[in-house]
Amino acid sequence: MRDSMRDGLEQTKKAADAAAKSADVADLALKLAERADILLLNAGFSYEEGVVSVLRDSSIFITFENLGRTRANHVRFDTTLVVEGIFQENFGLGPIAIGPGQSRKVVLRRLQRLFPDDVVARVVSGGVPMYFTGVLTYEDVFQYTHTLEYKGIFDPLSAGFLMEDPSQAENH
Repeated sequence: MRDSMRDGLEQTKKAADAAAKSADVADLALKLAERADILLLNAGFSYEEGVVSVLRDSSIFITFENLGRTRANHVRFDTTLVVEGIFQENFGLGPIAIGPGQSRKVVLRRLQRLFPDDVVARVVSGGVPMYFTGVLTYEDVFQYTHTLEYKGIFDPLSAGFLMEDPSQAENH
């Protein structure tokens, strides 16, 4: 009789453990399916109307979108623009919220105010590398913090930015 009680208790404990594990999996699945998920969509230049000069008369923009199903809270953008060996400036934005399906464009101020014509010419010709790196942090509705690292390298041939995964990129 004692053995059957012990067996019964063991079976009950196994069933309870399995139920707890199943509840944990369901909870994780809900959080993965419903959480905010911010990704870098693109980066480029915005120009004043009628202006066509890349770099000199433009601002760099970086667009992020919340592809998740819930709001991203306390979103912070910390971006550093670098012209290798010549210039470095940090830009920050936040905290803000980004709703599901919404995008947010982060604009770095007009470049003509950042460096002189000779530097612009060297960047446009490919003589001096220019890139931005950054970290975006946000909190989902379940109060978990997420981080996205991003990097864009100016490509003189396309006059745009090539996106890299900073964890896979070479150091610039």
